Amino acid sequence: IEVLIISTVTVFLLFGHMFYALYMEGSKRSEASTANIRKSLIVLFAQLVVPLLMIIVPPFCFNLSLLLPDQFSFEFTFSMHLVISLHPIGHNFMFLSLTPAYRKFLLSVLCCVCSKSQRTLDIFKVGS
Repeated sequence: IEVLIISTVTVFLLFGHMFYALYMEGSKRSEASTANIRKSLIVLFAQLVVPLLMIIVPPFCFNLSLLLPDQFSFEFTFSMHLVISLHPIGHNFMFLSLTPAYRKFLLSVLCCVCSKSQRTLDIFKVGS
């Protein structure tokens, strides 16, 4: 539990410091670059924190249910197993919702596959 708490606090402090440094040095940059850096930090924060919470919260609840056995039901701890199993699909949906470059790449691949002029998908074109 201590390692989970320390790692979570460290991540939050790291991003807090980055936002603070961006705020303090905002006058040295243009508004557009400050907005782009802030947006990149928010996307990076979400890409790190959402998966970590899907991995950190369930073990924390397991340990807490072992320490306080009368406070948590079996169904609650069982639902934490389901949260861990949702991590991969949740991470992919988060990438799609936050990262425009990732969305554009997937749309270009899907358009390439669905195109009538190209019936086959060339793996070298997709990789480039």
